[in-house]
Amino acid sequence: MVKKYAYQESLKQDFQGMIDNLKLQDLQKCFLMKRWLYQVMWMEGRAGKARNQYYRLRLITIIGGVIVPALITFNINNNQLKQAAVFLTFALSQAVAISAPLEYFFHYGEH
Repeated sequence: MVKKYAYQESLKQDFQGMIDNLKLQDLQKCFLMKRWLYQVMWMEGRAGKARNQYYRLRLITIIGGVIVPALITFNINNNQLKQAAVFLTFALSQAVAISAPLEYFFHYGEH
């Protein structure tokens, strides 16, 4: 968390320095700082959240897509283990089936 805030603060200071060096009236610089800079910082934060959500959903889809076929091929003789494997296979397949369309619907990768 500290690293994220340090990056955002550094980015904000860089932009503030650039705005300060522009040949504009103080009121125009104030508008840039209050409106444009805060919008850029907000978009930066939202982009990071979208990236993280995209990675989470893609990892569920990829890892679950590999594990489910492996779970199906196991031949388990113990009834309790077999029931647990069936439940785990079902739950994991549902997670994959839900995460793939969610990522597609919300377009996290594009944000």
